Amino acid sequence: MIRKGILAKEMTQGAVPIGIPAAYKYDVAYAEAAAAKAVDAIRQIDWKGQVYVDQAAAQAASAATSAEAAAKIVDVGVDPTLTVSDAAADAKVVGDRFAFNKVLSDTADVNDSRRLDVEINRAVAAEKSIMDSITLNAEGIRTLNAKLANSIALKDVDLMDENGNHITDENDVCIANETWLPVTDTTLTQQNIPADALAVGDEISYIKSHIGKREPTFLSQYKKYELPILYLYDDGAIENLKSKEDGTLSNSVTYIFPKYKAMGVLSKVKIQGASSQSYPKKNYTLTFPYSFEAIPGWGCHKKYVIKANFVDLTQAKNNGCAKLWGEIRKSRIQSNRTTLVDESLHNVTDENENTIVMESDPMLSVGINYGAVDGFPIMVVINDKYWGLYAFNIPKDDYMAKMGGGDNEAIISCGNYSSTNAEYFKALATMQPDSEGRYDFELEYVSDEDEDEWVLTSLNRMIESVINSTGISYKDTCSQYIDVDSAMDYFIHLVLLGNQDGIGNNYLLDTYDGVKWYFNAYDLDETFGNWNVWSDQWFYAPETTPFANAQNKHRMFHLIYTYDKEAFVQRYRQLRETVLSESYVAYVISSYILRIPKAAHDYECIRWPEMKMTYATNINQMFNWYRTRCMACDAEINNLLN
Repeated sequence: MIRKGILAKEMTQGAVPIGIPAAYKYDVAYAEAAAAKAVDAIRQIDWKGQVYVDQAAAQAASAATSAEAAAKIVDVGVDPTLTVSDAAADAKVVGDRFAFNKVLSDTADVNDSRRLDVEINRAVAAEKSIMDSITLNAEGIRTLNAKLANSIALKDVDLMDENGNHITDENDVCIANETWLPVTDTTLTQQNIPADALAVGDEISYIKSHIGKREPTFLSQYKKYELPILYLYDDGAIENLKSKEDGTLSNSVTYIFPKYKAMGVLSKVKIQGASSQSYPKKNYTLTFPYSFEAIPGWGCHKKYVIKANFVDLTQAKNNGCAKLWGEIRKSRIQSNRTTLVDESLHNVTDENENTIVMESDPMLSVGINYGAVDGFPIMVVINDKYWGLYAFNIPKDDYMAKMGGGDNEAIISCGNYSSTNAEYFKALATMQPDSEGRYDFELEYVSDEDEDEWVLTSLNRMIESVINSTGISYKDTCSQYIDVDSAMDYFIHLVLLGNQDGIGNNYLLDTYDGVKWYFNAYDLDETFGNWNVWSDQWFYAPETTPFANAQNKHRMFHLIYTYDKEAFVQRYRQLRETVLSESYVAYVISSYILRIPKAAHDYECIRWPEMKMTYATNINQMFNWYRTRCMACDAEINNLLN
């Protein structure tokens, strides 16, 4: 290779930092002249003064691309934030960043390998920014004497050909040449000095080599579990939804639901829930563009809810307790069946002379889960970010109670501890926000949205009848307007499962004819002693008189507990032997929890560090709590008739 070629390699490979654009092709003669003039300026500055600096500046400016390259070397800017364009990366900051990533890779504690890739890309960008940041300006040239002394040094550099091979002499000894290079930090610990390219490259190679050696993380494995995954994508708006006040996203969120081989654009997305709006992990109501049967037996529908269950790490309390409520209501059917008769009052029979019976109670004829929610666990990913465990549920809508065909059908939800006291059937309702914005009851569904005034009238007629009822004949006054059986079942379900938040909040009231109302359990994530977890408070057994405590708060429960003791005790004992036995409760709760991988439960604590009492909220705590609760309730019931 001729001298001119060697010098060209020297200038492109050694005279400037690695990463300078390939478009810089230096004229060897000009480069040598510029370098010589720059060195000469340093040697003579002490005795010839500023005139030499000015001469050097003028000569360098006329040196075209070579002077430009020299000035870029000299005027290196150092950025400690790794965010400023046209500045070199601060060596210590780069080193600290690599040290942090080394710890992550060595301890196998990296939650998402993509994060590490981002850091690697930053380091590569920082390496390139060493050259991209060098700028040419006249003022920098005028102060060349000081900057050259601190910024460049004469170093030995091995020459290489265009294939990256070392150039050697006849004895195979690498040919080296002294050349001016910027002063760099190979330790990656010093501030205000450009990072050495080789040191940066070595760190990148180290981290890359260790990525493949890490143990598999949950985020690298979650797609392999059998739990369904719902993917949601948009421009980031869904992540910014904080409350119902933020409105509805319409036709802007794309979904992919592999379980159903479905994808498309959701018609609507909005925040769901009341107090849960304040939690970091949100509930969402999703309206799909077409109907599909997500849960066997429920039919095809467009609207569903994904529940975060933020206060319940197990994810099983809400749907598990709802399942138990459905079983409780189902157990009423046999005793309430009605024999069909013809116009002559003769029993109607089938072809085998078997008497045909029907369920006349509209709530008990609902089937499936008898007015309570139903669903299954899923994982949710939003804009390629793992969002955590959710329950894919049916919503508070007409079809959960098999409504939609009557003229005076409605579902209302008990509000959020308003000042009216109507939730406890101790005063009439307003269905309007009080001074603190709290509702006593809110309308969830009505058969005719243009005519819903009758709902409040019917509700208050029922509440007034309960307020005016008393004594052993209390049913004569109120049973026309409130279904006492459902009230009794709800009372038992609420107390035994520790649904302390359901006495004056969360429950549903359903009517099929605008006259009679039915209790329905809803929002059951704060059960099994897990109450008011956001403020770290626990409602925990043993209570000596849990039923007495609850009946003191709610007028309907007071009537049952005080004036209907025999029927109440009989129903309690029937349920304790069947649906609410310790073994059956354990079966229902376990059946839901066992569908969720343990790794998903464990990662939930990492994904949402704001969750409370994650160590105590588990299946063992639930079963131990229920055992002690049953002991307290059994003792109270046994003493009730004495």
